[in-house]
Amino acid sequence: MRACVKPANGKVEIVDIPTPEPGPGEMIVKTSMATVCGSDMHFLDEFPNEMLGALFVGSVLPEGLLMGHEGVGTVHAVGDGVSRFREGDRVMASCLVGCGKCRECMTVDHSVCTGGGRVLFGCQAEYYKVPFADVNAAMTSRISPCDIACGARPPDWMPIALGLQSAWVCPVARWAMCPS
Repeated sequence: MRACVKPANGKVEIVDIPTPEPGPGEMIVKTSMATVCGSDMHFLDEFPNEMLGALFVGSVLPEGLLMGHEGVGTVHAVGDGVSRFREGDRVMASCLVGCGKCRECMTVDHSVCTGGGRVLFGCQAEYYKVPFADVNAAMTSRISPCDIACGARPPDWMPIALGLQSAWVCPVARWAMCPS
């Protein structure tokens, strides 16, 4: 697959890398759309790959840091233990992924997850991997607050959902999990 990577500070390249495979609790999403966030610019210009690789294990490949942490798409494959999604579902994933079980995640402070959470990297590729998929993704067809707010129906509001993702995707993902 083709992916945008940062081989060095201030430089990005499009490279061919293997398509990721889902592990237990993970899913692979075929990217429909990804944005460039201000955080991407910080990762690109300010933080060396060596530091990011130590902080976010598995995010830096030999080719460089997988870029992008805001994306929407279609579920391509699911790993063992994923129960909320199946192939073909349209989803968006949280830019910060948490385990969903630690104290921090249970109080919706997933940015400091102590159970293996991190920044989601790799959305600016043909496919990206979502760890702890049941906790960190939401089906776009379930996000009725956005549907109501913008008065549109899927897929028309999919880019709007992407733009709002950073502000409230995790609460929305958790809302989508609540029985109601």
